[in-house]
Order: sequence, then C-alpha cells, then structure tokens
Amino acid sequence: MKPKVFFASNVFSMNEIGKNTKMEESIRHKIQSSWEILKSIAVIKSTEKRFPTTRELQDAIDNFNPNIIGCHLSHSITKEMQEIPNLFAVSTAT
Repeated sequence: MKPKVFFASNVFSMNEIGKNTKMEESIRHKIQSSWEILKSIAVIKSTEKRFPTTRELQDAIDNFNPNIIGCHLSHSITKEMQEIPNLFAVSTAT
C-alpha cells in the first residue's frame, strides 16, 4: 500500500514550482522528475490554494487521512491535525 501524502499548499506542486519560468530549466526538470517519482510511490493530495485556512486544512486532512503532511512554516498545523492515527510525519519548508 502506498503512503498518503498531503501537501498543505499548491506552491509545492509540479504545476507551480515545477513550471516557474524564473527558475533554471534544469532545476524545473529535476522538480518535475521528482514529482513523477513521488506520484509513483505515494498517493498525493494537495490543496488548491497557497494559504488555505485552518478549517480548510482540517477538512482536507480529515477527508484524506494522510500518513505524511507537507507544509510551509506559516501554515497552522494544529494539535488536532497531528492526532490522526495514521499520521507519522509532518514535514515543513520555508
């Protein structure tokens, strides 16, 4: 069974960061390749927004029941969000 990975922002997506023309093409290619690998080994869900509300995050986490949450340091990942039984990691980025 593949782990379920939830990204709390669309900024981490292949369509956002992976297609940012301000980034060097070789880096964009590496990001896109990494996303393809990730999609092959995990079930991925991401929010549609860069900065979803705490309620939107809670609803998405409740519905998806992820094993891993990836988020920005500015996202409010509450104690309740971290108490779901299947969750074993929260990874933050700046």
